[in-house]
Amino acid sequence: MYRILGKPRSIASLPSLEIDISEARKAQRILIIDDNYATFELGKTFTKFGYYVREVEDLSDWESVKAYTILVVDINGVGKQLGLKDGAALINQVNRISPMLPVVAFSANDHRLNLLSGCKVAAILKKDLDIEEWIKKLDEISTSQSNPIVQWKTTRNTLLDRGFPLTDLIRLEDKFVQEVSKRKDISGFRDFIDSNSLKFDEGNKKILISLCEIAAKTYAAWRAING
Repeated sequence: MYRILGKPRSIASLPSLEIDISEARKAQRILIIDDNYATFELGKTFTKFGYYVREVEDLSDWESVKAYTILVVDINGVGKQLGLKDGAALINQVNRISPMLPVVAFSANDHRLNLLSGCKVAAILKKDLDIEEWIKKLDEISTSQSNPIVQWKTTRNTLLDRGFPLTDLIRLEDKFVQEVSKRKDISGFRDFIDSNSLKFDEGNKKILISLCEIAAKTYAAWRAING
């Protein structure tokens, strides 16, 4: 059993973090799912701003999304390879598989955006939005993704909304802060989740593993400035 010696470490005990946007951009792995990506060329534009981008016409398997830190999904014309009717259904499934993975949904048609009711998305954008607004939104997400304090607070709130036991959450936060304070990586936190020290239901464990998968990719952006 994981025991806390003394006062539990709180996320508030970590120093405020400065995130350099160029480092945050470099740390991201963006997957664009758009059946018309070759014409619209969003990915080519994002790359010019320092983002790593892969574009596909549709998603062929669920496990592949775990390799990315941000998904950009057209709600029209995608999801068919997995037997889904549209991008909204695809986003709903991604929310279940990788709950902490931010999804930016977009469409060329305003009325289609209503399909996103019930989906968890980081942003909903029009396809023809000015590129400056696209980059502004991506930068906001990237900065949050590269900040372990923000990552944990978002995860903590998600768990609390699901009725996660407060005593277990205190122990998780203590361990997370301990690992972040090492300024190396947070592999020890993932090991803790996989151990038998705490028992999680399947949904809560997916949330915590999703946090670890994203943090493993983006943590270097914070260390580059604050390490």
